[in-house]
Amino acid sequence: MHQQAMNHVYQQVLSRLLGSFSPARRMAVQPLIQRLMTAAGGAQRLGSYRIVYRLCGSAAGHGSLALLRAAQLTLAARHQPTFSIRAAVSSQALLDDVRNGNVQRACNALFLHDDPRVELLAFDDEALQPYEYRHASINQRRMNLRTELLTAAHGLDTSAPTALQSQGYRAMARVYQRLLGYQAPADAILLDQPRLQRRRFVAWALRERRRAGGARMPRDHWQSSGCLQAVNAGDAVVPRGQRSGLPVGVRLLGVDDLLGEPSVADAALWQFLGCEPVPSLFEPLENRCPQLACVAYLYGLRSQRLHGGTFEQGLDAFRADVARAGPDLTGAITHRSGAVTRSAGDQMQNRLSTWYGMDPAQVSCAVYAPFTERGACLEAFLSTCHPGMQVTMPYLHRVLRGSRVPAQVVQWLESVSGLPLATLQGLYQRPRLP
Repeated sequence: MHQQAMNHVYQQVLSRLLGSFSPARRMAVQPLIQRLMTAAGGAQRLGSYRIVYRLCGSAAGHGSLALLRAAQLTLAARHQPTFSIRAAVSSQALLDDVRNGNVQRACNALFLHDDPRVELLAFDDEALQPYEYRHASINQRRMNLRTELLTAAHGLDTSAPTALQSQGYRAMARVYQRLLGYQAPADAILLDQPRLQRRRFVAWALRERRRAGGARMPRDHWQSSGCLQAVNAGDAVVPRGQRSGLPVGVRLLGVDDLLGEPSVADAALWQFLGCEPVPSLFEPLENRCPQLACVAYLYGLRSQRLHGGTFEQGLDAFRADVARAGPDLTGAITHRSGAVTRSAGDQMQNRLSTWYGMDPAQVSCAVYAPFTERGACLEAFLSTCHPGMQVTMPYLHRVLRGSRVPAQVVQWLESVSGLPLATLQGLYQRPRLP
């Protein structure tokens, strides 16, 4: 009786979901089913087929999940074997409140929480756990990310977009490795990025695999997750209950050709899913790598405060560096008027404060980056931002070299930078690249 009631609920969800689809999305459901049947080796094998999908909080990502859910419920409504979905939010700590709210509302609208055919997970602190909208570890994770961002900002140079792109790929690989090895093994990874972006991710994974001493891949490596085998994604310890090895024969399934870009025709779908507009500095950029918005902001501030330029000129320099980093990121940033850019800069400062807990003094310290290259910019930083501390210059150099100084000096350094002393001492020994 309970199962009959649940089946009725699922049919209602499917009816409302298909009703919110544009004609193009409705037409894409059957080709997706055919693609999944082929990957599984026949319709009868779909009942034991498990598909992995990574949620990043973007509207396009919710649209992909909705299409996958529609295919799953369509097969069930036909009384055919249907596949299972293992979806995970890659990092709640990187998503602001609007994006986290969008994830929660979309999952509720698609009725994912109580369906045994769906595993809804969150990836935080190197482990997968059941998804919760307000998870207790998010604030701690954001504090850890603040330290990572500030450390990166102090060593910021023109290779920053490239480094963060590689960091983003590494984070993706880590999520997929965990998702594939979580409890029951998965059979496929659903990727909604354009084909060229998927190939760049796979090419990066193959380079990392070769560095780790992995064997050569067969010619069909673009359709296989074998490229993730032996990739060091930065994990220290595999959490208890999660596999360290990846299942064999996992397929990489692209669906971008079925979806297209989100458009005004999808307004009814966004309303059904409860997706609110995301106020952001560079929204398309942040969907793929949220830290890059912080980097762009620092470029603008450095142009203003260090080089006598404008905030917009700093963003132009950032765009040029992004273009050199690779076409994967080019075009994600939109050129805006000066007034809009200044407003976006104010939004970013507010985000750094409320989201990461960075106060303006810590942001200013990151702009000057006074600790690298044995404190080369320390005097300029103090004279401009903290003239009353110039008399402590010898003590600051001494403690950054590892000598003992009064505790008040250490406290001031950690407070104004937002970083622990050990990190500052490491920065002091690091050459600052141009």
